[in-house]
Amino acid sequence: MDMANRTQDLNIIDLFDRENGIVKASIYSDPDVYKLEMERIFSRSWLFLGHEGQIPKFGDFLVTTMAEDSVIVSRQGDGTITAILNQCRHRGNRLCLADMGNSKSFRCTYHGWVYNSAGGLVGMPHETDGYHNKLNKAEWGAIRVPRVEIHKGLIFGNWDAEAPALSAALGDVAWYLDAFLDGAEGGIELSGPHRHHVKCNWKWQAEQHGTDFYHAAISHNSALTALNPPGAPPTSFEYTQTPDETGYQFGMPELGHGAAGWFPARNDGLVRFAPAPAPAYLGGPAREEMRARLGDIRTDEMGSLVMTVFPNLSLNRAARYLRVWQPRGPNRTEVVHYIILDKKMPEEVKDAIVRGTSFSFNASGLFEQDDSENVALCHRGASEGHISRQTPLNVQMGLGFGGPHPDFPGQINHVYAEEGARAFYSHWQDLLMGGAK
Repeated sequence: MDMANRTQDLNIIDLFDRENGIVKASIYSDPDVYKLEMERIFSRSWLFLGHEGQIPKFGDFLVTTMAEDSVIVSRQGDGTITAILNQCRHRGNRLCLADMGNSKSFRCTYHGWVYNSAGGLVGMPHETDGYHNKLNKAEWGAIRVPRVEIHKGLIFGNWDAEAPALSAALGDVAWYLDAFLDGAEGGIELSGPHRHHVKCNWKWQAEQHGTDFYHAAISHNSALTALNPPGAPPTSFEYTQTPDETGYQFGMPELGHGAAGWFPARNDGLVRFAPAPAPAYLGGPAREEMRARLGDIRTDEMGSLVMTVFPNLSLNRAARYLRVWQPRGPNRTEVVHYIILDKKMPEEVKDAIVRGTSFSFNASGLFEQDDSENVALCHRGASEGHISRQTPLNVQMGLGFGGPHPDFPGQINHVYAEEGARAFYSHWQDLLMGGAK
């Protein structure tokens, strides 16, 4: 079936009714939807590759994926960063089997074709008596990711040479993203990655991180109760803090980004899950430095910020993690998990944050198990039967109540809304239909 016929058969316009906030359950498991996502979303969007601090020296490299494609990201001699498809052009074998390291070249283990770190083919066995010096090596270099750009240390790549610049693709979401990245001189570094798999479609968790504070009081009730100090009132199944808690949610339908948080946060907003000495450090001079760099709002009122940068990069400020939801078919997601640390933090503070975040949000974390089970059960419930796959699902919370805000960029709604989800699926639908990048 050609692309035009598949697009017509999918009837993409019916997959998401943005005016009424209704999404069709089949979008999470339909293999044709998934194939179209690979072709029209992940081959055209800016995708997170890593942090430049992971590859500081010439020859340093890391291996990651852009959706299902393995890529090698490496530091060049002139300080620039390149990304190449991790594939030998002879028979398609992987060029690099390590996760990271330092190498100026990559040699295929099958027939020995050798590529430099920028992907250029530099030699192979029997070049003279086998190929008779007729092979044009310039034509058979590794496929190069044509666009690589950096935002505050985060490396992004895009397969579309004609895509808008990264800054245009981020748009207003950069203001929120910088709350994670720009609070201290020297920027951040990442601890990790840790990886685990969840039996669900990649969109479930990307959507949740861009919109869903609604689940927290219910799904995490037992975890929140366990963390309550002695004598604290019982944890509610409706509110995670108090009945007067408030906050905001952001949606950017033209770009697909979303974010939400309780503002102001109940705690210091930056170290909810980290043991001492992290709170003492981040509550002192480091906090005043953050205020000088980010202003009062992003310092004092956005501690619980959770967000998704379309399509599959998510961050949680209170838990200090960064996630990539890597698609592994329509029914499975690889979760790539990093912990966010300020580079200038003392080592004991970094250790405390790593321990606290790992206790709460990692493969076996106290909160992570709730979230992983939720999305796996949602996926099963939306995909296990013919009737289940045809069901319209409700994404209407706060529909029609969003609007501009004097302090925050983007479309703003109450924290208990689904503004971010509707923004996510609006851009998702536009791209599937071949629309704006």
